[in-house]
Formats: sequence, structure tokens, C-alpha cells
Amino acid sequence: MTDTDEREDATASSPSGPDANDACTEDPRAAHLAGQRAFKELTAPIRGAMMLARVLGFLYGVLAVAPYVVLVQLGQVLLAAARSGGAADRTEVMTLLMWLTGAFGVRYGIYFVALAVTHFADVRFGHIVRSRMVSVLAAAPLAWFTATNSGAVRKAIQDDTHDVHTVIAHAPVESAAAVSAPASLLIYSFVVDWRLGLLSIATLPIYGLLNAWMMRDMGEKTAQMDRHLTRVSSTMVEFVSGISVVKAFGTVGRSHERFTRAAEDFSRFYRDWCSPLLKGSALGQASVSPSLILLISTAGGAAFAAAGIVSPVQVITCALIALVIPAAIEVLGTTA
Repeated sequence: MTDTDEREDATASSPSGPDANDACTEDPRAAHLAGQRAFKELTAPIRGAMMLARVLGFLYGVLAVAPYVVLVQLGQVLLAAARSGGAADRTEVMTLLMWLTGAFGVRYGIYFVALAVTHFADVRFGHIVRSRMVSVLAAAPLAWFTATNSGAVRKAIQDDTHDVHTVIAHAPVESAAAVSAPASLLIYSFVVDWRLGLLSIATLPIYGLLNAWMMRDMGEKTAQMDRHLTRVSSTMVEFVSGISVVKAFGTVGRSHERFTRAAEDFSRFYRDWCSPLLKGSALGQASVSPSLILLISTAGGAAFAAAGIVSPVQVITCALIALVIPAAIEVLGTTA
């Protein structure tokens, strides 16, 4: 047996080797909290830009109510004209349409500025992180590169820095808007009629309970998943780098053994984590599906309209408002 084979056997059997499980058994909660602290420290130079983007995103969401207010007024004018048998006042209709167009223009102008702020901040953040990485790696002793797998370094420099793009460039704006837009619209639906407002959120408690159950320990599980992916990346580089050795010396099966174990461990962890959540996720998505929300809003609203409690315009307005909820939930779930 050569010295190289002995070193490979020692690496495979040692608890500190690349396929060891100690990297994946570190306290996930501590890793999650450490990651949050590190991210807060790294984003300190762009914190002002992110805060400005959140304010603009919140304003963009609040202005979502403006088109609905104008549409209600426009519907009332057209409905009154239809009931009287005459034509609607052209000047009043054109004025309302101008307000409607202006509301959309101002709202999406704010959205454009907010995303521009976050994307410039993301470019600056990427430069800061990569510059710090280069500084650290340039000062690291050569022994560190020998002891550290190149796959883990590649993941940190390329994959992790790229993946954080959503957190910097989109999450501040979209998460703020995903909260403020449905909140302002639901408040307006209660202003229109509190009964129609209740119909709009009839299924939200079901979704909230299911989501609270599914999201428990999410931070810790995500930290565990990241460590598993780091291990897969490291052993993958080992495997690819060792192909020439396999061809030369014929060590069949040994070269990819660590990569196979890492991939199987990740697959087992991910399956055990997500499999129990599939039914809850399906039920949660069904409870806030557009079809169910539209059915509840229109059926209940039609009953109220038939009883003379509300007008058809109010029913249509609140039904359209209710349809904003699924999109907002999807955005919040993606950014989370």
C-alpha cells in the first residue's frame, strides 16, 4: 500500500475527514444565529440603502389601494347612470380615468426607484464581500489551503455570494410591499363593508396555523442544509480531481465513495425534513388558492347583494381585493 493510499484511508476513517458527520451535527441553532450576526455585520455598509428601499416598497404597497378607490367611484358613476337610463358624465368619467392612470404610474415609478436602489446596493455588497474574501485568502497560510477543500471555497466565493442576490436586491422591496399592499387593501375592504372584508380573509386563519406548524425550526434546518451542500460540493471536487488517479491506478469505487455518501446523506436529510410537510403545504396552498377565495367572496357577496346589504360594485371590488392575498403570500414565502 502506498503512502497516498494510507492517507486516503485515514481521511475516510477519521472523524475530521471530508465525509465526516461532525460538520453536519454542529448545533444548527447556534449556526443559524451566527449566520444572522455575520450577515448583519456584512450588510452594515448598505443598511441605509436597504432601509430606504423598504420605505419605498412599503409606500408602493400602500398605493395599491388607490386604483381600487378610483374603480369604486367609477363603478358607482356608471351604475348610477345605468339605473337612471341616461349617459354618464363624460368629464367625471375622464377625470376618474386620469386619476386611475396616474395612480398606476406613480406606484410603479416608486417600485422602479426602489429596485434600482437595492440592485445598486447588491452590486456594492458583492464587491465588498469578494474583496474581503480575496484579502483573507491572500493572507492565509499555505497549510490552510492544504487542509481546506477547494469545493468549500468555491461554494463560499461563487454560490453563496450569488444566492444572496435575492436577499439584497429583491427581498427589502418585495417583502415590504407584500405586507403593506394586502394590509392596506384589506383595510379598505372593511371600509367598503365589514362583512365583505371578513369574507376576504375567511381562509387566512387556516393557512396561518398550517404555516406556523411548517415553519417551525426553519432557521436551524436551513443551516443544516447549507452544511450538507458544502459537504457535497467538497466531495464532488475531490471526485472530479481524482478521476485521473482512478484511470492511472484503477482504484475503482473508492474515488466516488465519499461523494456518494455525502449525496445520500443530503438526500436522506432533505427527504426526512420535507416529506411530512407535503400534506400541510398542499392544504395551506389550497386554503388560499385564488379559486377558493373567489368562490367565497363572490358567493357570500352575491347573497349580501341579493339582500340589499351591499351593491354589486362593492362585491366586485372586495372580490378583486381578496385575490391579491395569494400573490402576497407567495412573495413572502419566497423571500423567507
